[in-house]
Amino acid sequence: MHPRYLDVKGFVALWRETLLGMETLKKHVKCQHYIPWYKHPQLAPFKAQSDPILYISNYLYLVLEESRRRNYNFDGSKLDAIPYCENLPLIKASREVLVHEWLVCLGRYRVRSPKWFEEVKDISPLEVDPHPLYICEPEEA
Repeated sequence: MHPRYLDVKGFVALWRETLLGMETLKKHVKCQHYIPWYKHPQLAPFKAQSDPILYISNYLYLVLEESRRRNYNFDGSKLDAIPYCENLPLIKASREVLVHEWLVCLGRYRVRSPKWFEEVKDISPLEVDPHPLYICEPEEA
């Protein structure tokens, strides 16, 4: 899901957990043995790419871009060692999963961020955009 739909807590968690995921992928590539979190399902889309570290860092660059739009002070130097690639092939995702993620987020916002919930509650699940590094595959009939 595009990070613009996340409330403050969700946005900060996305940044923090994706940085952890990037470090996990780097350590796995470097030492080739079991690293905690390596089997986490949210790393699967990145691990399926030819260069998982490049993909996850580009994912983070786009989150960083949204953080700047929101005037958050995230540390972009954590990404300096990996260049941003503008033309990476997009990761395929399911619209069904995106709809599910949105509905879960709305349920969370209703409780923890009522003001944010009021701002986003009328966005249809079918209108929610994926993260810019992803493309939703059309559902098969």
